[in-house]
Amino acid sequence: MAFPVTQWTLLAKATLSGDSDGRAAMNALCSTYWKPVNGYIRHRGWSANEAEDLTQAFFVYLMENRLMQQAERELGTFRAFLKTVLRRFLSHEWERRSAQKRGGGTEHLSFDEIDFSGDTDAHDDAEFDRQWAIAAMQAALQIVLSECGSKRGAEAGTMLAPFLGGSGELVSYEAAAGSLGLSLSAFKSEVLHWRRRLRECLRAEVRRTVSAPHELDEEFAYLRELLTG
Repeated sequence: MAFPVTQWTLLAKATLSGDSDGRAAMNALCSTYWKPVNGYIRHRGWSANEAEDLTQAFFVYLMENRLMQQAERELGTFRAFLKTVLRRFLSHEWERRSAQKRGGGTEHLSFDEIDFSGDTDAHDDAEFDRQWAIAAMQAALQIVLSECGSKRGAEAGTMLAPFLGGSGELVSYEAAAGSLGLSLSAFKSEVLHWRRRLRECLRAEVRRTVSAPHELDEEFAYLRELLTG
């Protein structure tokens, strides 16, 4: 059986004036990767205001140049692809600004000019990956808490959130069970159920950005390592 369609396919359609599916995919991309990209840029030494502008410019750059469409021929995870393009984008931006100060200019960076072979900064890459893991976790958690609130009520969602890694006051199992009018065993079953559901949603988040089954297992294992390490 072929690996199901992933976010890569939809992102390949994403342009500033592209179809609705492509734009929806790009909106999801921006939502998930905005903080990792922004954090990476700040780690490279740009100010907070500059990082905000460059983050927005980077996603526009991806769409204007249809980089995802061209990158379909590239194998690997979307996380690795995005880091490589971002690194080159920032390098080119630095050169462009330096040239402007000298009174010159630089040519526009094309996809074919991007070197996928290396030139990485381990510290910056680690920060990008950490922010990616947090963003994926937050996206999955938001889905789970929304489902929990719909099925069990808002109070249950609020009470369960800390047990799933979300915000809020973490009380004892006994206190939480009592607040919801559940037995201790029933509440523990609820926590177990929603933790399993969270794992499913988190895995789904990762699945959107890989291109083969083996990559899914590797990326998911790496994400869990980042969250628990």
